[in-house]
Order: sequence, then structure tokens, then C-alpha cells
Amino acid sequence: MRVSFLFIILNFLFSNFFAQTNARATDKYVEQINKYLNNKSLIKKDLDHMSVVGGMVAGYYLNKQLVFIKTNYGGSFSDISYSFYIQNDSIVYVEESKVVLKEPITEKEYAEYERYVIFHTDKHGNTDLTKWPLSTDIHNAYYLKADKIIKYELKSFKKQLKPIENQLEETNADLLSRFKTHVEELSK
Repeated sequence: MRVSFLFIILNFLFSNFFAQTNARATDKYVEQINKYLNNKSLIKKDLDHMSVVGGMVAGYYLNKQLVFIKTNYGGSFSDISYSFYIQNDSIVYVEESKVVLKEPITEKEYAEYERYVIFHTDKHGNTDLTKWPLSTDIHNAYYLKADKIIKYELKSFKKQLKPIENQLEETNADLLSRFKTHVEELSK
């Protein structure tokens, strides 16, 4: 009984330590890829068509090795994006963002929205929607090892959340499916 209990405690401590150590190494890798992106040191390949799962997909390569995939989906009132960080042909980190604006319903609300867009759009056509009311504001981060989520951070409206039942398993399957689809599309 004591041996079993000790084994369980040690297993928990080692797995937690491993996840923390792996997350630190992944953070350094993500930081490195972000520097390459900012310096425009990676070769970008855009899909010529929309992805099978919808939206825009761009792959970024370092020495012919795929290291980053950026996807973006959405409509006039939503923006959904995924950033896949890839090391040795496997996902190591994913950032997920889902932002949905509160859609105007009445003519008065729509006029307010149009006025807001006019006064919050810069000369490059980028609109700052941070002050417009949102119905959804989700920003999640996932660390993966061997195609499994080992650490995560879930946020909605800047508040930490705990996963609901089966959420991580379903998210893990969805991320892997999206990743495999995008890799196939980029390899054509």
C-alpha cells in the first residue's frame, strides 16, 4: 500500500516536472520562431485556394522545413485564427483565438457600427475593434508532446478557465485534424 502510494506521488511529481521542463523548452522555441517571423527570415507559402476546413492558410519554412502554420477564418463580425508551431514534423505549441463581435441588429446599431469602423480604421485598412463590444473573446494556448496536450491555458475575456468534461480530448483531436489537413494542403 505504501509503495503504491509512493509510486503514485512520484509519478505525479515527475510528470508535472516533465511538463514544466518541456514547456520551458517549447517557450524558447516559440520565441525563436517569432523572431524569425518578425525578421521575415522564414519562407512563406500561401495556399492558392481556401483550405478544406475554411479560410486562409500560410506555411512558413526554415531551410525547407515547415516550422509554423498560420490560419485565419472568419466573416465580417468574427475572426478565428490558429498558430501552429512545428518542430520535427510535430506540433509543439498552438495558439487559438476566437473573437466574435456583437453583431448589430437594428438599423441604429448598424449605423453606430459603421461610424465606429470609419473612425477606428487606419490608413492601411486595419480596424481597431478592441473597443467594440464582443460576444466571444477566447485566447487559448496548448503545449503538445507526441500529439497530446500536456499543458494548456484557457482564457475567455481575459479570465482563466478550467476545461469542461472532454474539452481537452476534443480540442486535441480537432487540432491534430486541422494540422494534418493543412500540412497536406501545403505539400501540394
